[in-house]
Amino acid sequence: MPDTFKFPNGGYDVVVCRKQDIIDCLDANIVDKEVVLAIITQCEVDATNFLKEGRWTGIPYLGNMRIPPHHKKFKELGGTELLKDAKEELDEHRYIVFRKGMNAEIAADIKNERLYRYITSGYVAKHRKTYKYLLENNTAAKLKDKEAYARFMCNSFIELTTYIPYELL
Repeated sequence: MPDTFKFPNGGYDVVVCRKQDIIDCLDANIVDKEVVLAIITQCEVDATNFLKEGRWTGIPYLGNMRIPPHHKKFKELGGTELLKDAKEELDEHRYIVFRKGMNAEIAADIKNERLYRYITSGYVAKHRKTYKYLLENNTAAKLKDKEAYARFMCNSFIELTTYIPYELL
């Protein structure tokens, strides 16, 4: 039987179904229970793999999910060990200031990266031929990440302006 849980503070009742509950509910329409169990298991495996890769994951009838970028960036920086060391070294007030500063720095980095990607994607959409040329040119062939090189160069082109001598104005 599905379990029913109630959220605290007058929240909604939530029904939690397990694999066997789903199979039992659909028992009249199912010809082969093994196939349904294999489909459910494959959905679980696919969702786990996508989340490990850092991609959006869609689960039928539940919605989409992903690991928040703040958590990924915190893990990349080795934040757990860093906070543990800071807690041992600093007093309580300085530790709290350090933790807030670290979170603000991570948020700013994510915001800047998102802005960079947005601006670059606009340039790439307008100048597709230039982007393709940068992907296929000889310098990019020697690099491991050709797409990063092409995006970096496109971002550099955004900053370029033409020089018009004062006399011609």
